Amino acid sequence: MEVPVEEGGNVEKDVLVAQIDVRSTLAKQKVAEAEWAAATAQAENEAEVEVAEKAVEVSKADLDAIEEIRKRNKAAISDAELRKNWFQHEKSLAQVKQATNEKHIAGLTANAKKAHHEAATIELDLWHARAPFKGQVVRVSVETVKIVQGLPAEFEPTASEAGASR
Repeated sequence: MEVPVEEGGNVEKDVLVAQIDVRSTLAKQKVAEAEWAAATAQAENEAEVEVAEKAVEVSKADLDAIEEIRKRNKAAISDAELRKNWFQHEKSLAQVKQATNEKHIAGLTANAKKAHHEAATIELDLWHARAPFKGQVVRVSVETVKIVQGLPAEFEPTASEAGASR
């Protein structure tokens, strides 16, 4: 913990008077910011949708050409070839839907990553104690506390040990 004020010193309102080690939270914030930027870039990328739309144009042109040939001479193009081209066109339509959906999901992911970044920013602010008003520092008192979670039962203090340590 860092305490940048001294007893007897004057402080202005909102001046930092104590700060807990924020390195871990800063790292989380940087990771969240990078993930947010990557997800935003993916959400703004139109390439997959454009490629899928071009595939629709090409497959439709191929299908139209085959149907025109079959109108003139049904024996020139087999039913299997017609079905294959019809399927290709349907597949390209589905690819447009898929690319559009993935773009939408990337936008939602970007929003979630932005929220993670904002949460880390809020957490950083919580690790800073600021003077609530202008005044003089009367006393500086710092306690170091270790927080341990999830201890096995054999390491938990018994009722008598807990009372004895008080």
